[in-house]
Amino acid sequence: MKYQNFFIALTIVAIIASAFSSTFSTTSYTASHNLNMWTSAVEAIVIRTDGSIEKLYMGPNNITNVGLNWTRDFLAWSGKSSGQATAIVLGNGSTAEDPTITTLSNQFNATCCGLTPQAGTVTNQAATGGSQNSGNYSTTYQWTVSGCSGGNITVNTTALYNNSAPGNSCGAGCVMFAGKNFSAPVTLQNGDQLNVTWYVWAASGG
Repeated sequence: MKYQNFFIALTIVAIIASAFSSTFSTTSYTASHNLNMWTSAVEAIVIRTDGSIEKLYMGPNNITNVGLNWTRDFLAWSGKSSGQATAIVLGNGSTAEDPTITTLSNQFNATCCGLTPQAGTVTNQAATGGSQNSGNYSTTYQWTVSGCSGGNITVNTTALYNNSAPGNSCGAGCVMFAGKNFSAPVTLQNGDQLNVTWYVWAASGG
């Protein structure tokens, strides 16, 4: 489980007046306080052609270093953000999860049985009820496997990208926020569906 935390160091300078003289002394205090915690999770569900449902994965994922810098740039510098993290990409790769990776290994493109990068449907989780959902959103997409020459395709990874990803193989302009290798790959047949939902949370820390 890899969650990433942003820490903001607060420097507090207190000027203390002496009760017995007019001399002032300056004391510097440095405190680290965890103001916000950003986490993300992904859920993948398979719907077979006979209507049966299989839960492929539900849990945390790996936010990349690029993803962390992306949120930093969005909060701190105007015009430097990589856009919205709402596009979903699938793949069948062998690269281990690592925060230093910048692209999803062996990601699918337009020739991969209809499993092309897609712009997810974004939901404001705060609007679904409860103040605990403030700052949270989800993005989801459901693919239908089609046109597989061999009749099937194997999927074992997904990633959350910026909105430059849909409809292409994610070359220039595509930025990977986070990724996940499923604990077990799934083989999909023509007509099967795969629903993937990414959740991103920003919560107050302690």
